[in-house]
Amino acid sequence: MFTRSRCSLRVAIPVRPNLDPLVIWDSGSDPIPIDAVPPSTSRDPHGDPRNDPEARRQKAAFLFEGELIDVCDAAACTAAAG
Repeated sequence: MFTRSRCSLRVAIPVRPNLDPLVIWDSGSDPIPIDAVPPSTSRDPHGDPRNDPEARRQKAAFLFEGELIDVCDAAACTAAAG
C-alpha cells in the first residue's frame, strides 16, 4: 500500500525484508533552512514525536515485534508541538 503525505514522500507498508523504514513526523516546525544558517526559531522539535503516544506505539511495535504499523491512518504523521 502506498500513501502520499504532505511532504510528497511515498511510504510503503509493510516493511520489506532487509530495508530500513523511514517515518517522518511533523510537529509544525519551520522548514529546514537551505543555507548553512541556524533555524529562525529557538524551538527544538526533536522531542515532539518522542512525547506522542502514537509515535511511541509505532516505535515499540517496530523495536519489539519487528513491525512497522500505520498509526496515522494512511495520512501524514503529526505530533503536537511540545
